[in-house]
Amino acid sequence: MPQGAVAAQIRQTADPQACPTIFPPGFSGFDYLRDFPGTQSGRTQSCQGGIGHNSWYGDGQVNALSAVTH
Repeated sequence: MPQGAVAAQIRQTADPQACPTIFPPGFSGFDYLRDFPGTQSGRTQSCQGGIGHNSWYGDGQVNALSAVTH
C-alpha cells in the first residue's frame, strides 16, 4: 500500500476527539512564549474546530485495530 494511502487509512479510521472542556494536567503552568521561543504571538492558545478535526487532536486518536481491519 502506498505511503499516502496508509496515512489516509489511519486518518479515516481515527477515533474522533472533541476539543477539551478542561485543560490537560500541567497546562496551567505552560508558558507558550517561554517554552516555544520564536513564536511570539502572545495569544492565548485554544482549541479550534469540531469533533471530526480540530487544532488540538487533528483527526483524532489513532485506532490501529480499525485501521488494519477496514
